[in-house]
Amino acid sequence: MAKRMECLGIYDINEIMDYDKINISYESEYGSIEFWEEVEPVKVEDMEKDTVIISPYMKLWIFPPKEFLRYEFKKAMEKGSFPGPPNEREDETGPSEKEKQEIKKDEGFMRKLRKITDKYGGSLEASVQLKDYETGEMVFNINVNINPEDILYMKPSFPEEGKEVTATVNFEDVYELVLFVERDMKEVHKETPPWIDDKKTAGETINEVINGIKIFFKVRSLINSAEYNPESAERDVKSLVRSFVWMMMTKNKDKDPPQDLTEEEKEKLKEMQGELFGSKETITGEVISN
Repeated sequence: MAKRMECLGIYDINEIMDYDKINISYESEYGSIEFWEEVEPVKVEDMEKDTVIISPYMKLWIFPPKEFLRYEFKKAMEKGSFPGPPNEREDETGPSEKEKQEIKKDEGFMRKLRKITDKYGGSLEASVQLKDYETGEMVFNINVNINPEDILYMKPSFPEEGKEVTATVNFEDVYELVLFVERDMKEVHKETPPWIDDKKTAGETINEVINGIKIFFKVRSLINSAEYNPESAERDVKSLVRSFVWMMMTKNKDKDPPQDLTEEEKEKLKEMQGELFGSKETITGEVISN
């Protein structure tokens, strides 16, 4: 359309046609779709001037019902893998080698890890089970090994004998967490036409920071509500997992903000990061030494 208009020496669609912009949306318990059009000046490849044309946008969110997710978890456990497409599960056993090296630089965390694992002979073997409390059925299980060398190694499978600790998590809580990530974390992303420069706005970047902290609180709540056997291991496991999750979620907090933001937007983002990540004691409920 833009190039045909250029042949006529016209660079504004308002000069050649009347139109009604499309704006539709639909939402159900299984997802939502939003499609709309905007009339705006755009830079089209191989054209000298910006041209005002109609650009379509779409937001699409689809989420399966709880029954389907339960089925996927059980099927994955039988196969010994995590749920989800294989291309989204590149390193599903734990931290990458690079991440392990970064974690080992955190002396405070490593002291805590060694102190706890020494109680179990240097390596803590655990079983993390997702249980449907409505039916009493085990939906998923992860066999976990925590030690100073590997930090964390996870393998989905049926429960193994001889685990020193068993943590039972309510499947309903996991479902709510996955629902939040899929719905709220991905909502800021939208499909745009190829001629639109789809840079993140300051609002979208800040929303990602806020959503990240929300996820931490939801994960912490999930950890706190789990049942631990033996009960004597509860305090150690909670403390270690909270510290690990917080460290992994905040490992990039000191990186420079995106370069396409204005100076004012960068300052606002840094200010919010400081408020959210400033106090480890406030977030985790304990002091984590650096």
